[in-house]
Amino acid sequence: MAPPPEGLYSTRPSKNNLQGRLTATDSLGLSKTVSRRLEPRVADVRFETGPLDLKLGVNGYTFMAPKVLTSWEGYALNVDAERQGDGSGRL
Repeated sequence: MAPPPEGLYSTRPSKNNLQGRLTATDSLGLSKTVSRRLEPRVADVRFETGPLDLKLGVNGYTFMAPKVLTSWEGYALNVDAERQGDGSGRL
């Protein structure tokens, strides 16, 4: 099992996203290193609010909804919706 991404921005797909490297050394001190490119499964998550254009926070990233974010499958998204007024300023 791999560690979680460093942050929401690092969950975006990239050709150089992740690389795993393993080095094995035998009792004679001979070693071999292998590298593999890792491609985590990703999912698009859509955030909407009613009314539209309210601010949301996800893992420290603040944006106006609606918005689609790309995340790793199984990565916890902590959503924060602060108290906001409507178009007339009412809470």
